[in-house]
Amino acid sequence: MQVSPEMQLPPEIRAALEKIDFINRYKNISAKYDFDEEFDYDNDKALRIFTELGYPARYDKRENFFQIVEEYPPFQFKFNISLRYALLEFIWAVWKNGELLIGDPWNWLKQLLDGTDERFRAAGFRNYDDLREVLKEAFDMYEDFKRGCCWKPLILNNYIPRATHIALFLFWHLFQIAGKPRRNILWRRKDMYHCLLVT
Repeated sequence: MQVSPEMQLPPEIRAALEKIDFINRYKNISAKYDFDEEFDYDNDKALRIFTELGYPARYDKRENFFQIVEEYPPFQFKFNISLRYALLEFIWAVWKNGELLIGDPWNWLKQLLDGTDERFRAAGFRNYDDLREVLKEAFDMYEDFKRGCCWKPLILNNYIPRATHIALFLFWHLFQIAGKPRRNILWRRKDMYHCLLVT
């Protein structure tokens, strides 16, 4: 598949997707939840699952999808999720300083990333337990993606003393060993923004 220059992924988005092994993880989710059964889900119950997983979502009745919006200046992230026909379509949108970087479904991001026309089937769910498990895996990818987009190595920041560099480096690796971080917080130092990880 040939991609015109204006349709190519911005370098920082491409780097973040490659860093999180986006294509293989997406492919695994598609294969793991390859269900064809229709399930008559309830929007309110779906919203409760989003909230229980730590992502209060808004349901857009007109567009028929669930939306999560998060701000990590200078970035804004939107995660739109459609559950139509008991199939999950995931769409990521990212703005930086108000400029739209991407706003695409996972299949299109995959094609822009590897340049092929191969498409992965949307993950399906037969019940609320399936839905919860698919969302858990998708949110893990989302957290890694956000971190990949806005994380800048603190060692490059001349505003922070070297002793602080070392302490934060050790802090980072302790949490990596302890388990996957659950969400990002924003650390601001002398008007420079950095994403750090906390459980």
